[in-house]
Amino acid sequence: RGFALKTAASNADDARRLFFAPDDPADDDLLRYVSWFADNANSSLDLADFARHLPSRFAGPTGRASFLDDDDTLPRLVIGADCDAIVDAVGVRETAEFMGLDHPRFLSGVPHDIMLGSTWRQGADAILQWLRDE
Repeated sequence: RGFALKTAASNADDARRLFFAPDDPADDDLLRYVSWFADNANSSLDLADFARHLPSRFAGPTGRASFLDDDDTLPRLVIGADCDAIVDAVGVRETAEFMGLDHPRFLSGVPHDIMLGSTWRQGADAILQWLRDE
């Protein structure tokens, strides 16, 4: 409801439930984020239309993205959050598969908006570690 009907752009409780942890961020930060959501609520995502186009037309016969290098040299990282109310684990795994990865990286105890709460460092550290490993 909060995502499809955009109530997260006007209702802090819906925004917290969808994008954040129950007690993070602080209420004043949450209200600021909701105001930003409202500023950006002019664009929309037609979920029914989106679902009609799955799987992606950019998937090759193997289900991988057709734009990936044949020799698999393009570095890629898919990160999911185990407390994400928008993109579930199945969606994260499907994205990883589409990108030609066997395993996505899941962050524990982290909501959808990884970089806006106190768990932001987990997201940053995961990216930093991946960059070091590449």
